[in-house]
Amino acid sequence: MVLAVAGLLAGIVITLTFLSGDAQGRVNLLYLLFLFAFLPVVGLVLSIFLLLRPSGKSLAAWILDIPFWPQHWHREMLNLGGSDIRRAWFFYQTQLIALCLGAGGLLAFLVLLLGSDVSFVWRSTLLQAPDLLPVLTVLSMPWQFWSDAQPSLELLQLSQDFRLEVQQNTAIELGQWWKYAFAAQCTYNLIPRCIVLIIARAYYRRKTALTELPAAGESESGNLQNVVPQLGELAPVLTEVAVPFAFIDWAILPDSCLTSLEQTLGKAKVVVRVDPLTELTATEISGLAGLSTIVLVKSWEPPMGELRDTIEKLPAPGLVLPLDWEGDRMQSVSDTQLLEWRRFCGTLDNWSVLLPSKLP
Repeated sequence: MVLAVAGLLAGIVITLTFLSGDAQGRVNLLYLLFLFAFLPVVGLVLSIFLLLRPSGKSLAAWILDIPFWPQHWHREMLNLGGSDIRRAWFFYQTQLIALCLGAGGLLAFLVLLLGSDVSFVWRSTLLQAPDLLPVLTVLSMPWQFWSDAQPSLELLQLSQDFRLEVQQNTAIELGQWWKYAFAAQCTYNLIPRCIVLIIARAYYRRKTALTELPAAGESESGNLQNVVPQLGELAPVLTEVAVPFAFIDWAILPDSCLTSLEQTLGKAKVVVRVDPLTELTATEISGLAGLSTIVLVKSWEPPMGELRDTIEKLPAPGLVLPLDWEGDRMQSVSDTQLLEWRRFCGTLDNWSVLLPSKLP
């Protein structure tokens, strides 16, 4: 709900910014098409691509990675179940955010039309009206039944604005583009997002239903088999590490927490900070020779394909150390989180989970 409201408010603010116009209240039609047609289509394609990509993260996942969100939100994501459920939930939330973003934009657009005299013009150094007409015509094909919202060469020529010329057209002529903009917003943003939102919700419910099936097979004592589906081999859990060792800081651990960790395990000979957007260099990998490798990860985040790619480049055997913290204070890792990281390490050759007994 918070993300949906944030998307609605963001849509209102962005649209008001784009439609503020110049001193005469004139709005660039090309900016409007960029906001109402191009960006929604690109965003929809990108969200579907990230869902289909095995290691991809959705828009909602990236938003939740912003540091100012409470960390307990991240930990609550694990209560959804396995990584497949979280991916489905994030995809569903992404569509909800995008739909609210579009709804906020449309609301702001309609309010401006009702409360102000908006004129639509277009400016371009390279394009002329005959160049732009075919593109606008193709975009308007889905609403050919609405003749008043169709572009024309005459209207394009009338609404072309030149900085050095005095605009002679009336507000009525320049205001005709609002129908085209409204149709574009509905066709390329709201309607597709509504359809994908329904599909995403059904997809999420299906994933949830599949994981609930094992719960029907309770043991004789009445306990559920597991919160997370038991698929694959579980890696062993070690409480000690051989020295000397190196930290591969995938979690981007706060300095205070890193100091606390070294007080428990000892001083790391090498500390390499890496994330999904960076890669280990050959020099950094060669510097790990003869050292025990410990990969530090955020316990509440699901294992990603990028992490697997990084670990497979490291010398084995190695250890993955899931960590949880709030501010500068280390916290204990839940059994559900530990189980998922054991399952992840179980898919790697000669990798184990490290859980020092002295840590919280």
